[in-house]
Amino acid sequence: MRRDGRHALTGLRPGTYTLIVTAAGFDPQAPAVTVSDRAPATCNFALVGDAVLSGTVDTRSNPGRSTRPSS
Repeated sequence: MRRDGRHALTGLRPGTYTLIVTAAGFDPQAPAVTVSDRAPATCNFALVGDAVLSGTVDTRSNPGRSTRPSS
């Protein structure tokens, strides 16, 4: 993987492939990619987060600090 998130797969025969992409905290994606022997194939997708933040806020270690959102 490159720093900009791009990947390259080589040595694939022409045809249609299903690329399965997963990452923790994101919905998986499964785009179809058609590979030909004439030009590089490109597949762009965006991972959409499905993570849920839960827990308890404890302000005892920092008394006097407001837990209200700033405006």
